[in-house]
Amino acid sequence: MKIVNNRSNEVVLNEIILYEHIGVVARIMKELNMNEKEAKELFDDAKRFLFLSVTTDEKISPTTLIDEAWHTFLLYTKDYYDFCFKHFGRMVHHKPFDEQHHKNVADRSDLTLRLAHSHFGSSLSRNWDFSIHGQGCCCEGKPLPSCCPEMNYTSK
Repeated sequence: MKIVNNRSNEVVLNEIILYEHIGVVARIMKELNMNEKEAKELFDDAKRFLFLSVTTDEKISPTTLIDEAWHTFLLYTKDYYDFCFKHFGRMVHHKPFDEQHHKNVADRSDLTLRLAHSHFGSSLSRNWDFSIHGQGCCCEGKPLPSCCPEMNYTSK
């Protein structure tokens, strides 16, 4: 497991869970027809997924629902950028699936769940249930340029 931004992973995880964004939560509520509690839980799970993506070199994928929350956060580009650099020391880029990535879908789902259980315990929310929500994009957890060579936004 990689250490995030030269700080203990536990400290980083606690900080990201405490991070709130009223706009993201409100938009999740509206677009996904959720109540505030459900929307906050989903946003927390999206932040947890981002944490996983920077603590592993493995290719992992969120559920479709967690991916939707990540997309919503990405719409607030400056806030997302600031969040990533503050907590992870770099951007966490979104990399949608292409045909090549669909070959190992089950393996990525299993790996994502194993990592989530090891970091967050066995009582994950239903947002992590791939059998209900399917699989979203791919996140390789790699710094640029190996992940997204077309984008060079690794420092402020």
